[in-house]
Amino acid sequence: MKKLLLLLLSVSCVSIALAQSNAGSLSGKVTSEGKPLELASVQLLKTSFAAPTDSNGVFELKNIPTGKYQLRVSFVGYENFQQEITIAANGTTQAITEVIALTSKVKDL
Repeated sequence: MKKLLLLLLSVSCVSIALAQSNAGSLSGKVTSEGKPLELASVQLLKTSFAAPTDSNGVFELKNIPTGKYQLRVSFVGYENFQQEITIAANGTTQAITEVIALTSKVKDL
């Protein structure tokens, strides 16, 4: 029984190590007109990977499986930013996004 438990534990550790070796990170900064946007929503579409930006507009998503994703940045009152990114194994992909403020389209009556 002890040998079986030790074998299962060893296989689990190897599986975790292999899964982490096929993952990467995404970090970046969200700004508008050169100023950081705090609490902007950063997400990889069709995944559970998401995070808000901090007071410096910085975000980081970790342990993302390698592959291509659609990055979306949104903030109330601003246009959504979206671009395709590629996450590489064992590395950090950098993303610096400039979010454009929406202009009012309300006409005077």
